[in-house]
Amino acid sequence: CVLSGDPQFCSLVNRSASGSLWSTPIAGVSNLNLNTGSLETSGIDFNISYALDFAEFGLSNAGGLRFELVGTWLDELVVEPISGFTPAAAATYQSTTYDCAGLHGPTCGTPTPEWRHRFRTTWDTPWNASLSFTWRYFDSVTYEGSAPNDFLNSQPIGALDARGLAAMSYFDVAGTWQLMENTQLRAGVNNILDETAPPTSSSVGAPFSNGNTYPAVYDALGRYIFFGLTTDF
Repeated sequence: CVLSGDPQFCSLVNRSASGSLWSTPIAGVSNLNLNTGSLETSGIDFNISYALDFAEFGLSNAGGLRFELVGTWLDELVVEPISGFTPAAAATYQSTTYDCAGLHGPTCGTPTPEWRHRFRTTWDTPWNASLSFTWRYFDSVTYEGSAPNDFLNSQPIGALDARGLAAMSYFDVAGTWQLMENTQLRAGVNNILDETAPPTSSSVGAPFSNGNTYPAVYDALGRYIFFGLTTDF
């Protein structure tokens, strides 16, 4: 209300006859849950798959290969906290609409890389077993304070934040073996190269960051080995 004079917000400020905000039951500020903002995103999702049978090349006992690419190109992730809100000319922020594509930080939250994908190659062997190799990729992201937006870059940028977060690649391998009709053995290693998750800083805390990184996006545990046995009765 102070910044805009908009009745949408000023009507929620109720003063008594003396101008008080607390001295009478009717005085106060109505802090209601209102759907005042919006989020708009645009981009392209890719899902491409291809199967190759070695029998077509005269290798009848070699099985076949399957390829699958699942990727996302993010063009925009525009957030408008308050729809139609235009601060006064003397306000600190000239705009409260911001685009978080390719950014991370206290306001934008977890990294939203402009490109990310998972490419998986699977060898279906003729011995009731399969072996898969997966490449997970996250494009680099920039700290929101470096963005050309006065709502996001109003705070000083630390040295760690100024570097942003580098692109990350993770490589995984997994296999399954059908021991019997009702029994399957599976095992694998995620993050084979034991890549360390990129560090954030104290300026990005909970709920987005934990353990000085973003565990919702990057592998915080490093190399991860798993195996299991499933039997149906």
